[in-house]
Amino acid sequence: MITHALVPVLFALALGQSAPAAPQNAANPFASVKTLSCTFPTYAAAEWAAPPSVTTSQQQDFTFRIDAINVKRRNAQIVGASGTTLATAVLTPTGLNVIEQTPIGNFTLTTVFTAGGKDGAYLAVHSRHLGDVNNPPSVSQSYGSCTVPK
Repeated sequence: MITHALVPVLFALALGQSAPAAPQNAANPFASVKTLSCTFPTYAAAEWAAPPSVTTSQQQDFTFRIDAINVKRRNAQIVGASGTTLATAVLTPTGLNVIEQTPIGNFTLTTVFTAGGKDGAYLAVHSRHLGDVNNPPSVSQSYGSCTVPK
């Protein structure tokens, strides 16, 4: 579900523009974080049959870092096994959203939540909305957590 607060960000991204300035939120633990280390051991994916079905509870070894987080400028970098990608960082009262646009125009969204985690591990979800002009979409959601490196 796209909230009204995220609409200007997505619209600006679609036009290739910078996202609007981020609101200040001192109560959010991510307001001053510069790096998060994320791991997602479980995922679910869709199979595009008629009707679509969901593959659930699959195990994986998927990790990446979110670096150079600047919530005032609304930008960050995603650093993974295949390289570094620029992303948009959106701080909200419930967490931090990191949005990546792929070269073909697809989006991935990682949300790190302020509530629900324990022992310094914040609950997180990573959603991939990938498609091309010749094949059915490849969509998935990965579930895990992110920590602030010491």
